Amino acid sequence: MRAWALILLLAVAACSGMPRSLSWPVTGVVDGDTLRVRIDTLPGELADVSVRVRGIDTPERGQHANCARERRLAEDALRFTKGALERAKLVEFRNLGWDKYGGRVLADVLLDGRPLSDMLIAAGLARQYFGVGPKPNWCLPGRDEGRA
Repeated sequence: MRAWALILLLAVAACSGMPRSLSWPVTGVVDGDTLRVRIDTLPGELADVSVRVRGIDTPERGQHANCARERRLAEDALRFTKGALERAKLVEFRNLGWDKYGGRVLADVLLDGRPLSDMLIAAGLARQYFGVGPKPNWCLPGRDEGRA
């Protein structure tokens, strides 16, 4: 049922007459490129939704990391995203889509008009990635750190 509600949300957002961007309250940060938002127009437990930032990949956290370097960079990306969200006066979500893994909304995320993706890339905490092909290897150039 959750998937159907999100599909309906995306279909409605795609209709003409919808605002160019949507603004939902951010309730948490999962990692550098994934946020949790609250969409009050969805019923109950369906209102808590994950949003993946379009066009980037940040390092994986915890057991999903391939090396110590990736884990450290992941925590830096998480802190960066949290701080940027705390400082932002306006958080906007544009160009809504469906993440390739399902269960997440894919969107351009703008903080006071600036793409969060560009901010993370400029900080060295994200690399361009559009969901096709292999993801960036965050363990390079720190090969000597080995696998986690």
